[in-house]
Amino acid sequence: MTPLLHDVLHLEGIAPHRALDRLVRRGVRVYAAVRTGVAAVNFRVKCKDTEKVFAIFGGSCYTVTKVGTSRGARLLAAVRRRPAFVGGALLFVLLSVWADGLVLRIEVSGSAARYQERARQVLAEAGVGVFSFYEEAAAQAAGAALMEEFDDVAFAQVQKSGCVVYVTLEEGAVAAPPVRKTELVAPAAGVVEELTVLRGVALAAEGQTVAAGDVLAAGRLAASDGSQTETFVSARCVLRTEYRCAVPGTDAEAARRAAAQARLQAERELHKGDVAQLTVVAEELARDGGETVARLTLRLVLSANY
Repeated sequence: MTPLLHDVLHLEGIAPHRALDRLVRRGVRVYAAVRTGVAAVNFRVKCKDTEKVFAIFGGSCYTVTKVGTSRGARLLAAVRRRPAFVGGALLFVLLSVWADGLVLRIEVSGSAARYQERARQVLAEAGVGVFSFYEEAAAQAAGAALMEEFDDVAFAQVQKSGCVVYVTLEEGAVAAPPVRKTELVAPAAGVVEELTVLRGVALAAEGQTVAAGDVLAAGRLAASDGSQTETFVSARCVLRTEYRCAVPGTDAEAARRAAAQARLQAERELHKGDVAQLTVVAEELARDGGETVARLTLRLVLSANY
């Protein structure tokens, strides 16, 4: 690999490849040698070896000229010629990066901007103040602290642009947190085909027959000491169940009414609560005395905070 700091040299003379061999024997490493004529070659050497090359071929039958310098070498030479300028530019860049994280002003806006004085105090307590360095974690903590500080503030946001921190406070009714279910309950008797519990404990197993009202999963977390803590449950279950509906009559019209009524009633009675999806897997019609009975095999997908 060609070094970052190198010079490009042009050599002319009889059998230039022998000249390159002489350089190698004298401890000068040659890079990217390219023949440019019958008796000419271009090659690269480290900048520190350039003077040594001229010394080796001084007074010989070979002519060596310097035809180029790498960008890195030119940059280094420029730095050496103007160290004060380069140092000043580097200092300017460092100061710009440093100042970008500095907070020079805090502006509070929104329908609850009347709290701006106290809001600035809350921000300072959280680590976001004028002439402090801005940190995203501190800004998030400040936003949460603002929500706790003012009862009528429904929205608080802390953002930074440049050296200014913008705080938005909006008042409004605070909605009550949603109540999460703590149990996943079977709405009907059936067989558990699938059961996935992301949070809590499973109280049923795949292939198990359960009754209507049985708890399939509950929100409980076990502690290291063996005790259990109540929490919300996050679970999904696929339950295969059957639904039966009978109508008077045994003719074709009775069969049609039995099938339609069975689907309608099953949808109305079962597709609610924890049931997220109801699918009819199979349908069977049979005569029982003077009635037509429709039996549906249903696939219920149950979900709680899943």
